[in-house]
Amino acid sequence: MARRPEQLGRDYAQGWGLLANLPGWSTRRAPRVLVEVGDGAEAFARLRVLEAAGYHVSWCPGPDGHPARRCPLVTEGNCPLVDAADVVVTALRLHQASTRDVLDAIARARPELPVVVEATAPSAARWADAVGDRPVICAPTSSTELVAAVGEALREAPALR
Repeated sequence: MARRPEQLGRDYAQGWGLLANLPGWSTRRAPRVLVEVGDGAEAFARLRVLEAAGYHVSWCPGPDGHPARRCPLVTEGNCPLVDAADVVVTALRLHQASTRDVLDAIARARPELPVVVEATAPSAARWADAVGDRPVICAPTSSTELVAAVGEALREAPALR
């Protein structure tokens, strides 16, 4: 006898049509946040905070993350993660040229897409040309600051109003 695969958590609950009728549950799509950070543990921490705040989160380690690779947005002009995002939070290192290339590529491909830059104050000042008019949250960032910055970026985004 064949066993059916077990579904857990959100995958299992997704099939419950009655959830949409319960107070506090909504069928509205959660905003999608792309977190760009090279370290997996740092990404996981941000993912947990943002998911707890009601966002759908995806992660990209960037071109200098592990394993190192070329960014498809930079090399090919498109990236499914950026295409699907409503906002990007990048904590990639501004001193690396590849990070600045990613920021430029996002601006070219999706100029309406809000991008929040997480960097130390000296780094943001040193690379002010790359940061441009994007909002900056100073690293190390608290969970409250992260959630507030994402919410503000989404409220200010012209395409999402």
